[in-house]
Amino acid sequence: MKTLNERAALTLYADYLRSRGMSKPTYKLRMAHAQVFLASLSGRDLREITKQDIAAYLADLRDRVSARTGRPLAFSTRAAMAFAVHDLFRCLYARDCLLTNPCQGLGTRMKHEGIKRAVLSEAEMARILDAIPVDDPVHLRDRALFELLYSSGLRIGEALKLKTADVDIENRMILIRRGKGGKDRVEPVSEAAVSFLKLHLSAREDRKDEPVFKGVLGRLTSSTVNDRFKKLAAAAGVVKKHLSVHSIRHSVATHLLERGADLRYVQELLGHESIETTAVYTHCLTESLKRIYKSHHPRENASYVEVDAAYRAKLAAFKERLSKSKAKTERTREYLRRRYETRKKK
Repeated sequence: MKTLNERAALTLYADYLRSRGMSKPTYKLRMAHAQVFLASLSGRDLREITKQDIAAYLADLRDRVSARTGRPLAFSTRAAMAFAVHDLFRCLYARDCLLTNPCQGLGTRMKHEGIKRAVLSEAEMARILDAIPVDDPVHLRDRALFELLYSSGLRIGEALKLKTADVDIENRMILIRRGKGGKDRVEPVSEAAVSFLKLHLSAREDRKDEPVFKGVLGRLTSSTVNDRFKKLAAAAGVVKKHLSVHSIRHSVATHLLERGADLRYVQELLGHESIETTAVYTHCLTESLKRIYKSHHPRENASYVEVDAAYRAKLAAFKERLSKSKAKTERTREYLRRRYETRKKK
């Protein structure tokens, strides 16, 4: 190969991604992000790219503005674009197209700038679910869907791909086919979610290969579900910044951890490949612990008196009075001892 240009790199990367069996949306997103990076190189040979070039690109991502929204790129978008760069060079190095990997030792993960996601409390989640009426097929579908999301921590895409044949009402289990990473997994379902799923499915005459959740006009989209959830939450009096249907998944993880669930169990339930992804949810748990600590620890709550200059002066005065009292007591004891000795001699 005379030069390792953009076209050759994309061909190799496409084969690499397909060999990993990832989903079509993920494949498209990785390829799109790789193309953005390669376009920024202005036709340079990828074998000439250095760590400094990649670092400059990552720094530039912080200042980029979305063409669609006109706002700076979201953290999740920048993180995904940075990962695509790392993944691309890992592919090229594995294919022996590079002598060294310029991403080696370079932190391509963007620094997290805070978790911008709404996490609902148990009371808020219950308020939203209990406020959904079940007097018509659409609301019954919504209740069954959101109960299932809260029961099993599914991604909305996984729930919308669920087929009737994948639901085992009797054993309270569901089969998630080709979840994130292209892996199948089996999830438990709560008793409440099963009861509404049963009602929802009994009102329909679907074939086994029909989606469990459908729209009025056919296919139900994640954006439609997201809008419905926010409207239902607002109707229940729950209004929060960054609230979305994905907040249910974050809330499930947080509530399980707060109630003492093992991190590995939460990882399996959410279908995370790495436990580091699941560990992000401990941030919310840490915040809860901080609130409890500040409310109950004697050196943190309102009963704690700050040790200032005035407090030190009072302490010094008390020590002085105590010292004088002790000296007086000693003099009295000495006087009584001598008096006793004198009387004893007589």
